[in-house]
Amino acid sequence: RSRAAFEPATIKELSRLNTRIDSGTVLLQNHVALSKLFADLESRALSSVRFRDFAYMQTAPGRIELTMSGEAVSYNAVALQSDAFSKSAILTDPVFSNVNINQSGNIVFNFTAIVDTSRLLYEPGLAGAPVPDIAPLTP
Repeated sequence: RSRAAFEPATIKELSRLNTRIDSGTVLLQNHVALSKLFADLESRALSSVRFRDFAYMQTAPGRIELTMSGEAVSYNAVALQSDAFSKSAILTDPVFSNVNINQSGNIVFNFTAIVDTSRLLYEPGLAGAPVPDIAPLTP
């Protein structure tokens, strides 16, 4: 009797919905949010340094190599930028290389670092929008 009180079609639909929600949760938990990387770079970039090129490549699972080239007003600016990036929890092994003076008298350089992807995992509300609290469905 009690089993007949529940509609099998509704139970089947709710069960499918629960599976989809669980799949979405797993995807989000493993999603790398590059917006965190960009926010970190923006907060650490000095006004006396500019970056011209930006590239990143996943070199192994959970490992992203970041490369940029840039220009600074002085060697001191490059040193200060190096110090700022070395304090990042997201960037590891930051290296400035090929540091030279260009024809304009500015300092040009290449930059590489390894990105700690564990620090970039998606978190609800990352963009500042409120996230509703949804109770999991159980069949």
